[in-house]
Amino acid sequence: MVTFDDVLPTLVRVIEESSVAATIRRAGVVRDLEGRVRLIIEPDPSQPIPDMSALEQALVQALQRWIEPPLLMTTDLREPGRLARALMGKSNIQWPDARYVQSSTLQEVPATPGRWNKIERRLSKYDWVRDERATPPWPLREGSPPIVTFYSFKGGVGRTTLLASCAWQLAELGKKVVVVDLDVEAPGLSALFEVESRRGVVDFLVDFIGTGQIDMDGLVSAPGSLGPLKGNIEVVTAGNLDERYFEKLSRLDFIGGGLLDVKGESPVERGLRHLLGALRGRQADYIFIDSRAGLHDIAGLSLHGLAHVDVFVSRASEQGYRGLELTLQALGRRKKVDDLLCVVAHSLAPPDPASQEAKIEEEEFLKRAYRAFDQSLYGKLPESPQLEDDEEPHWPKVIRRHPLLERLTHLGAAREVLFSEGYKQLLERIVELCEPEEDVESTSEEGIQ
Repeated sequence: MVTFDDVLPTLVRVIEESSVAATIRRAGVVRDLEGRVRLIIEPDPSQPIPDMSALEQALVQALQRWIEPPLLMTTDLREPGRLARALMGKSNIQWPDARYVQSSTLQEVPATPGRWNKIERRLSKYDWVRDERATPPWPLREGSPPIVTFYSFKGGVGRTTLLASCAWQLAELGKKVVVVDLDVEAPGLSALFEVESRRGVVDFLVDFIGTGQIDMDGLVSAPGSLGPLKGNIEVVTAGNLDERYFEKLSRLDFIGGGLLDVKGESPVERGLRHLLGALRGRQADYIFIDSRAGLHDIAGLSLHGLAHVDVFVSRASEQGYRGLELTLQALGRRKKVDDLLCVVAHSLAPPDPASQEAKIEEEEFLKRAYRAFDQSLYGKLPESPQLEDDEEPHWPKVIRRHPLLERLTHLGAAREVLFSEGYKQLLERIVELCEPEEDVESTSEEGIQ
């Protein structure tokens, strides 16, 4: 049986080893939501148009139900040909890493350079699989607040508490921080900061998607939990959790566009960029995003499309290690090592740093974090950083377990813990990474003015 993983390499092999391969200038693959593929052929104009019937039969025999005949030819003057030409005319569908297993050698080899294009139709997770370079809503430069995303692959590891600690520390330093709750399916910022609001992120998005208008009325609130410092923190909650919240949440479109709109922003991404643009005008020093845990669409968008700085929060567990590896693989496709501004937080570490348990766990966490970075990012460098280099992104900031945080309902009751050494070191690293870039290139800011 041909499986999903076999489809693309098999298709490429059949084309590359066919008798008509030399007459094909470009080949385009369109894969639909169910994984089936359709092939577009653009013949070499310097050669006679080939008869593709034998090639079509070979593809059907090799791929069975995974391929949808007939082949679409750009030379066809009818409607299918018009669609084929329109798809092949897209400028952002090149597939430079197309590969296949050669029949004669059984070795994996690259396909003919410049020949292959690919369009993927996906139901979700677009920001986890796309390859285009990540572009935050504005450059990291003087006068514009850096956007910092707090992300965890697994929930319940203290991500939101870490965000709250960093925001609180900055508030005490006289900085203004806007915190945005994008954990829309399990919101927690409103309770932690003791915020009551009429509207939140979900309300803003559905209103913007429906009308195209930016409505900030009732969206930004002051926390009730920090007393005189509450003026330095502004909170945008996920929304008012009443029976209407489900209806609004069910209308968030993370894909959007049609077959010809391969790279366009989804309605949610467009809305969030406008929201961040409006928050930028509130003269904040930092914008913190509390992201959804796991491989959620909004987590991928927060990490890969919106943030200048990423904070990865994980406990020492096999699930956490694999989540970090997977996250870095996705980020490695969209960011170069120099672009990846991130810090790893080793949360829920043993409370006594001198204990044997703590030493063993922290050593293992460091090794696994280094391996994750090395596999996805360091390997692209002429020389990889050393494991012991505590200035590199793989070096974790250790956040220790404390019983006071297990049932935390009010920030003020845990000030001593949330200002302890691990939390301070984490914030110091975040602030370092948020320093404005020098000679930054102009980044598109359309639609966020």
